[in-house]
Amino acid sequence: MRIYRENQAKNPTIKNPIRAKENFIAYRNKLKKIIKAAEKLYLEKKFTENFNNIKKTWQIINGMLASTKHSFRPVTLTDLDGNVCSNLETAKNFHEYFSNVGPSLAKKIPPPPYSSEYYLPKSPSSSAFFEETDQKEIQKIIQELKLSSAVGHDEIKIKVLKEVGTIIASSLSHLINNSLKTGSYPDALKISKVLPIHKSGDTNLLSNYRPISILPAISKIFEKVLSNRLLSYFKKIGIPSKSQYGFQTKSSTYMAIVNVVEEITKSIENGCFSIGVFIDLSKAFDTMDHEILLAKLLKYGIRGKQYHLLKSYLSNRIQYVSIQGAKSPVNPVTCGVPQGSIIGPLF
Repeated sequence: MRIYRENQAKNPTIKNPIRAKENFIAYRNKLKKIIKAAEKLYLEKKFTENFNNIKKTWQIINGMLASTKHSFRPVTLTDLDGNVCSNLETAKNFHEYFSNVGPSLAKKIPPPPYSSEYYLPKSPSSSAFFEETDQKEIQKIIQELKLSSAVGHDEIKIKVLKEVGTIIASSLSHLINNSLKTGSYPDALKISKVLPIHKSGDTNLLSNYRPISILPAISKIFEKVLSNRLLSYFKKIGIPSKSQYGFQTKSSTYMAIVNVVEEITKSIENGCFSIGVFIDLSKAFDTMDHEILLAKLLKYGIRGKQYHLLKSYLSNRIQYVSIQGAKSPVNPVTCGVPQGSIIGPLF
């Protein structure tokens, strides 16, 4: 201590390390309090602004919990001997599983006693017509696209599309209108890059992963154009059901909960019992039968070029799995719709 004081006397720029540490701790704690108070004010403002928007409110809550962000962290598998598989081997294993799980489960589904059309309402007299798009609609769709760090096989980022949207909107509207006229969906937009996302459980079990299909950025714009026209037509003819809460604009699954609570409350007030039946459809996206879907679309009035366009969208689709740059071979998609597509949930 005497030596330190002598050095400090010779050189006054040397500070007391104990006092420096005390000052650091004091300012650090003060900064934490300021940040915490600022976060509280920010969240209070956000919750107040979205008081009547339950969907946005849950987005804020999930953002706080960090539960809505998919983790595209590196996926590793081990063989029977405990050795770590290479990225290429891992990609091939996932690809084989994802390619076969849908068709394998679909084959196990027993055929219904009647054809799918038997369960459908009477076919409407009107037919769907997909009006052409224009530069203004394309620009609006591009600006509303959600930013994502994942890119499809074309390596085009959504951020780039947003930056050049006003420049390419005219050309894109021309290309999309050409497909609407010819009833043909471009094959280049049917290539899916699949990323496995771990759901829960053993990380070495393939069934514990969900395939997220990353489609070309341009396909998202095309799909949104189709989705807008399909939704407009379906609402016109009274489809889907009023009891369909998911995947609907200005609707949310929380409304289904509210409806269930109201029904149970009515039953209690009337002295009745309530019985609920809940069904979980395993691999619903992966096992959807294309022929049944097309038959339903035809029954609902999707005819002519509109029908051929959607049939073209479903046909000749291919996918591959990518693990840290290593790509599996491509395989055709014979059933199901891509998870991660815009039009998939509507189908």
